[in-house]
Amino acid sequence: MENLVAPQYYNFTQEVEKYATDPNKIAIKWVSAEREVKEVTYGKLVEKMNQYANALTNLGIKKGDKVLIISPKVLESYYIYLACFKSGIVVIPCSEMLRAQDLSYGINHSGQ
Repeated sequence: MENLVAPQYYNFTQEVEKYATDPNKIAIKWVSAEREVKEVTYGKLVEKMNQYANALTNLGIKKGDKVLIISPKVLESYYIYLACFKSGIVVIPCSEMLRAQDLSYGINHSGQ
């Protein structure tokens, strides 16, 4: 068996950016509940990730801040999460099906 060792520092968004040089390489193949298929290339994914990261920064959210995200299963969710990772923002993922008390628990226990 191969001995795998995790690197001391790992940046997932840099890993995504490596593949953006190939304009045709598909990063995401998304299928809606209505069976609509959308494909996003790594180039487009990086473009959207950077756009969303800039928007978050312009809102005053900065590295180390915690953000509770409620997002349905749509393509934009990938952009939001990757933007947070790139910006060093701590993500608290939540389902849109959570009740107020569940959200309150997540917020109160996030260390914010």
